[in-house]
Amino acid sequence: MKKSKRRIVIKQSTQLQQSANFAIILWVVRFLSRHFINHQLSKKLAVNDVFTVSQTISLTNYQELRSDMNYLVCNVEPAVVTVMPLDSVDNRPFKVMKKAIKRALIRKDM
Repeated sequence: MKKSKRRIVIKQSTQLQQSANFAIILWVVRFLSRHFINHQLSKKLAVNDVFTVSQTISLTNYQELRSDMNYLVCNVEPAVVTVMPLDSVDNRPFKVMKKAIKRALIRKDM
């Protein structure tokens, strides 16, 4: 009888170790996925966000997003963002495609 009890105890301890390993793996996956999702959400632009781009982007109508300026988001549509330069004398809003901003977005100040 003693031998059979020892076997049961050994089986339970290995099952506990496997369960602990599985729980650790699930926790790491959950942590990394939340971190990735939060990182992606932090890059989305919303109304009244101030952002800077890493490189100058040439747009149509002789307008450009310059890397040395800050821009304020005035309106967000599905594919277009209306922005206004904060650091220039000409503070008129203009429209920019989201793809152009997404590639060069360097910092978003809230």
